[in-house]
Amino acid sequence: MLKKLNNKLLSQYPLLWNTKLIYVLPAALITHLLFYIGGYMTSVDITNLTDYRYLKEFGTAIFSSLVSIVIIILWLVYYLRNNPFKSFYTISRNYLFAEFLLIAVVFFSTSTFFLTYQQGKFDKIKSATNATNLADEVNTINLSSHFIAYDLEDFSEYRNCNIQKERDREDSLRKAIEKSNNSQLSNTKTANSDFSFIDYDPYRDPGEQYSYLHYCGQEIRIASDKDAILNKYQLDTKAKNWLLENHTDSVLQLFNKLIDICKKYNVKYVFSPDVQIGECFGDSAFTVNRVFESSYSEYNRNRPPYIDLRNLRTTIAYVDFVRKGFWESELFLFWLVFALGAAIILFSFRITRVKHWFVGLIGVGLWSIIIVLSVVIFNLKEGVIPFVLLLWLLLTVFSVKQIISKKAKLLSGIVFNWIFWFTPAVIPLIIAQIGIISAKKCFTLAPIGARTAACDTSKWLTAHWEHMAYGNIVIMLVLIYFAFIPLARKWQSNPEE
Repeated sequence: MLKKLNNKLLSQYPLLWNTKLIYVLPAALITHLLFYIGGYMTSVDITNLTDYRYLKEFGTAIFSSLVSIVIIILWLVYYLRNNPFKSFYTISRNYLFAEFLLIAVVFFSTSTFFLTYQQGKFDKIKSATNATNLADEVNTINLSSHFIAYDLEDFSEYRNCNIQKERDREDSLRKAIEKSNNSQLSNTKTANSDFSFIDYDPYRDPGEQYSYLHYCGQEIRIASDKDAILNKYQLDTKAKNWLLENHTDSVLQLFNKLIDICKKYNVKYVFSPDVQIGECFGDSAFTVNRVFESSYSEYNRNRPPYIDLRNLRTTIAYVDFVRKGFWESELFLFWLVFALGAAIILFSFRITRVKHWFVGLIGVGLWSIIIVLSVVIFNLKEGVIPFVLLLWLLLTVFSVKQIISKKAKLLSGIVFNWIFWFTPAVIPLIIAQIGIISAKKCFTLAPIGARTAACDTSKWLTAHWEHMAYGNIVIMLVLIYFAFIPLARKWQSNPEE
């Protein structure tokens, strides 16, 4: 049966036969399924989520890496047996480009087994916490922080929400000033602006008692179900109403809900709700007289009151992380870049001679040493990126010229591998250099218009790095199809030295 399948692939689908994709891809999919089942069958106890190492599977990551290496080696044994390009078969540009893409598919499908295992474990935890109203738990913890002092300074008069609102207003006004002065106004003009800001000194001694009325913050934030989470100003309004209107029953109910959450996730605590009620409503100023420990240790276990807020944060963060899922675009981008990078290395081995490839690999190490020494000797710390880009440009011109003129096949093949391997980093390095220059100007004493433009450029680059990374991948694929493959075919047809 396999012989018949091989013959059919060889005669009708030579690319699939040559790349062995018909065998390695099903093997990878079956392995992914086994890893997912292994992750989903993991025993899950939500009381263990307080351990920040709970989702860290170092042993499984090592095992999955070994499995990936074994599958890739077995695939390479059969894949590298035949190379029609080096045997001077008539191979089209489309065939070679499709072969490159299939190589990338193989690397991507065989290098992500651990992620599949993680997905299975995440799905198991998600099923165990489906009934949890995470937004309600977060609101409970955040609201309770208005009545439990973990840090006395958080209850200072100069930390209250009115002050924070004024600071937010100041930030908005400053941004408006900088935007309006972007093209024509100077720093002097800005200083003489009609805008006035409050006199706020965070270091001055308030000279008064700390009060539960002054707290303004959120102990925990989550990414999922954001709309149901009360912000710090909404929490402040609710807490002040309960204090000023003497709603002791509401606060007591809140404390009991907090205790239920701690019991649910096995978070350690020692405090009496009734005693804390008396603390909060002890006088008309709602003065803070005692501070809770916010983490549990052997040191404070006999020194109540305390609530292990650190572990509580960790647990909520895990549940939120599981619900959001870890397959974000950044993770996909990382593995996509890895697969394409590995494909470039292997594909260059397929389209050039073995000695060219190995000498080129050794040359990369030598170039690294040369560049490092140049940076140290000539103090090129700030100019290292332009130096590397200039070196790449010179080598590219040399390689293309030699290949087209049919000269120095050995040297041109080695340099061709260098530029093929390094080209994916060219655009990121250019963007990095622009970012360095913009960030430097942003923090200089240049006129505010130029400084604002530089800051905007720096912020834009930071905000859109992911889009630029995908754009770089597209550009690299275009270069492989229209530049590197034609150059490789031209180099292959050149006479040997």
